[in-house]
Amino acid sequence: MFIIRSFYVIAIVALLSGCDHDGGEFTVPFVAGYQGAAASSARPDHAKLVLSIGFGGSSGDSPLAPLIEYNGLLYGTMAYAGTGCATTFGCGTVFSIDPSSKAVTILYHFQGDKDGANPMGALLEVNGTLYGTTFNGGGGSGCTAGCGTVFSLTTSGQETVVHRFFARNDGTHPQAGLVAMNGLLYGTTTAGGENNNSSGTVYSFDPTSGTEKVVYSIGSVDSGAKPEAPLLSYNGLLYGIASAGGTRSPSGCPSAGCGTVFSIDPTSGQEKTIHSFGGQDDGGYPLGGLVAEKDRLYGTTYFGGGSGCVEDACGTVYAINPKGDAKIVVHFNGANGRNPSAGLISTGTKLYGTTLGGGRFNEGTVFEIGPTGGVNLVYSFTGPSEVSEPEAALMLANGILYGTATTGPKNSGSGGVFGLRQ
Repeated sequence: MFIIRSFYVIAIVALLSGCDHDGGEFTVPFVAGYQGAAASSARPDHAKLVLSIGFGGSSGDSPLAPLIEYNGLLYGTMAYAGTGCATTFGCGTVFSIDPSSKAVTILYHFQGDKDGANPMGALLEVNGTLYGTTFNGGGGSGCTAGCGTVFSLTTSGQETVVHRFFARNDGTHPQAGLVAMNGLLYGTTTAGGENNNSSGTVYSFDPTSGTEKVVYSIGSVDSGAKPEAPLLSYNGLLYGIASAGGTRSPSGCPSAGCGTVFSIDPTSGQEKTIHSFGGQDDGGYPLGGLVAEKDRLYGTTYFGGGSGCVEDACGTVYAINPKGDAKIVVHFNGANGRNPSAGLISTGTKLYGTTLGGGRFNEGTVFEIGPTGGVNLVYSFTGPSEVSEPEAALMLANGILYGTATTGPKNSGSGGVFGLRQ
């Protein structure tokens, strides 16, 4: 299947060495500056697939977001299909999975203009209520298929639209999920904003009062454009990723640029562009969010970062300090994975991530990066007999790495959920 979220958006909407902040040499303490290699032949894939569930039909299609765990169940979203609306692609669903019995429950079918359509971001649990976003729908004016929503959902399946986005000034089409900080929920929209350049916004939502506020509207493509990834709350600031834009002359990217890393002061709304990607030298198209580990932020780029793949290189894992000094930690080369479209998770001793392609069977991988450097394949997806092509970040619960994949068993295009035990 091998589809990027941005391609869905178009279809539906028709639409590094420097100095750190201490003044010393910038190092990558977590992985010792590893510069990439094929997966170690001495350590082959070492995880066991303990869960592989395919979706399709009324249950939904395309789980593009990470899972969350709450009260022993896994919760997630599917961007398309379901039974809620009659559009070409469908409006999507929210589901839960009991990892013990492997039973799948469809909690909600979205209906479009009435309640939102096409959830692409992860859910967030707040005091027993699930919050999420839909890319389309909600009845907001100024958008072909609706401008998107913020919604709440009880674990029994009662959905409420808590905010409808309305065209330009409010921001449009939220693709990422929400993050909680100081009693408020924060998110991004991939378009719209007060500057009329449709580059996107950072917004806040108060779950108590139901008030939404634009915290920052991207004023120039130099600051970035199209923030698709979830924000990270770190040391009192919000850190985000723009998948396009930036100040550097792009190498292998469209004229809009290769993307940026930025920070936002949630109180003042002041934005700072921390790093602009250049394409082939340090990566381009960062689609996944950031994770903090030992005073560094880690992320991925979908392509770029040197040679190794036939087209546009295979992507990177990078480390960056709050000042913006960045280093490539891993060059993907196909054998060790290709084209990561999701962010990483940290266990405190290792980073884990996914690649959409590559690996031993070219169906995608789960990989790990240890404290002494090096990238190892945790698992290479095999293709037809199981889910494959993982596109979202992982989630660790009870010693099992859970994730979603865009292709289901027997090459079903509907995707599915997997679990790996090491």
